[in-house]
Amino acid sequence: MRFKLLACGVFTREIRRCIAGTPHIVDAEFSAIGSHDRPDELRKFLRSSIDKTEASGAGYDFILLCYGLCGNATVGLAARSVPLVVPRAHDCCKRRPWSGLSDVCCPARARLLHHTVGLQVAV
Repeated sequence: MRFKLLACGVFTREIRRCIAGTPHIVDAEFSAIGSHDRPDELRKFLRSSIDKTEASGAGYDFILLCYGLCGNATVGLAARSVPLVVPRAHDCCKRRPWSGLSDVCCPARARLLHHTVGLQVAV
């Protein structure tokens, strides 16, 4: 499978370690550390990245968001053609939403994630 991963830069090392251990192709893109303090800018970054991912034609199976609420920056985000996977976490630092990488590979744990295609994310 092929994934586009959008995550906070604070988790760069941990996420790269997870990526190294997966058999899937994971293209990661990180926002600036502390971007949750500027939710409007973070929302623009996420919206732009989701749109670019869908327009790329790269054949992604899922877009993975590794964010919690982050100042409500993830509320209302939607993907049009690629399923969007959002962890059910209020605080990314406490719940470690990047662990969703392993959840995607384990169907029994997939209930922890919320998938959307053409639907708004209700956090």
